[in-house]
Amino acid sequence: MSQHHDGAPMSIVTENQQRPTHTGSGIIFIIVAIAALASLAVGMSTMSRISTINQLQLNQANKSRNLALSGREYARGIAHKYKGTMRLNEFKTYLKSNATQNLGDDIGSFTISNLEIASDGTGVTATIEGKTPEGPHQAKYRLPELSGSVAIPYTPIDDPTKEDDEINTKLYAINSTANITLNRDNTITGSIYAAKNVTLNGGAVVDGNINAGGCVTFNQGTVTGNVCTTCSWASWSSSTEVDGNVVLFGNLTMNGGTYKGDVYVTGQLTVNGNATINGNIYAGSIYINRINLLGNAYAVETINSQGSQYFQNYTIKFPSSCDTPTVTPKDANIKYASQSLLIQNQNSYIFSAANNNDPTYNSIDFTQITLNNSNKTLYFDLSQGDINILVTGSVTFNQAFTIKISPDGTNWETYDPDNITTTMKKYAKRIYLESHQTISFNGATNWVGTLYGHGFNLNQNGHILGTIYSTADTTNANSGVDVMIMPSNFVDKWWTK
Repeated sequence: MSQHHDGAPMSIVTENQQRPTHTGSGIIFIIVAIAALASLAVGMSTMSRISTINQLQLNQANKSRNLALSGREYARGIAHKYKGTMRLNEFKTYLKSNATQNLGDDIGSFTISNLEIASDGTGVTATIEGKTPEGPHQAKYRLPELSGSVAIPYTPIDDPTKEDDEINTKLYAINSTANITLNRDNTITGSIYAAKNVTLNGGAVVDGNINAGGCVTFNQGTVTGNVCTTCSWASWSSSTEVDGNVVLFGNLTMNGGTYKGDVYVTGQLTVNGNATINGNIYAGSIYINRINLLGNAYAVETINSQGSQYFQNYTIKFPSSCDTPTVTPKDANIKYASQSLLIQNQNSYIFSAANNNDPTYNSIDFTQITLNNSNKTLYFDLSQGDINILVTGSVTFNQAFTIKISPDGTNWETYDPDNITTTMKKYAKRIYLESHQTISFNGATNWVGTLYGHGFNLNQNGHILGTIYSTADTTNANSGVDVMIMPSNFVDKWWTK
């Protein structure tokens, strides 16, 4: 053994002890490599899982978008299928009742919502949402992506006869929160409703129904539909004509007249004149002086006449109430009225949606409207959309004027009350005038479109192609004013139904 010079023994180091062997080095390398590969495998596995999830979510997002697009094409397909077979409101109702379509548990569904009639009356608008099946990766997509709505064009039925049938039975030509008085040969095409009383004078004709929360008084008048009224005691003249049924919650005295339907009187019916009744009588009690009765008479209590037509102590099921309108008028919140409109020195004036100053209602707002002097022409240009006129003050037309309406701003049709065309009826739906004071028509003034006012003066011969909604204490139609009801796009969109 070698020793240090100081006598301490010297360690002997062999070659194998001076460095690791190749075998040990390889094992260490393998261990390090396995650890690295294991770490990489974990990372690759995580990345693969995230990638799979991302791909799944992307697929679901694409699927929800395609579902929304399918909903749009479905709505447009329905519009094409039923083109010209139903009215715009009916088409809207149909879509609403079939709003959600499930394409399968593994595919998803779409829903059509927020349905509104387009402002120009050419179809409906909606939002459409596609939705994939429920789960942790469910996706939804809505059309349109931003604010606005999807347009669904629709061509409604073009049949004036069917349209008039619907108007007479479902809508009201005059709708008042108080009283209505018709004077001197008025003709109302459509039904009328008053929350209080209705009075017919001077040969007034209602080609529809009369419903009243108060009394209906016939001094001289004809109703082609039904009459329903709540009145403690009513007395009707010998010139009364009712083609439909009569329902009166209270007592009624007939001083003659002709009644072609059934008569229901919950109190006492008194017949003093030689009234002609084609149908049956149902009343609490009946007192007859003279009558031409083609049907039978039934009384809960007594009848003063005897015979095979008369039945007393009879159980009668009376109607429970009168029908009331499905439309509830309400004031627009007019914020942008700053100028009045005086049509006096100029020969004409053009109303157009291009001049709208109210973005809420897409309307033209004024503080007041007055038309003086004769031979004026009012133009209604519908090419830019419906014309809605909102007025905080009064509207007064002191002279007759000519009305011309165009759907495109180029071709104009003149309104002729003696020859009301189908296109003019369509135009009437797109024109709306609201006053928070009084609307006055003087000088044989005509109008096309819906009218809503807090007061009305309808004087001298004139024809209104549209609906009258009134909050006046009494709405008077004088001197042969005629009204023919037309539905309203503005009413459909903004009022409660």
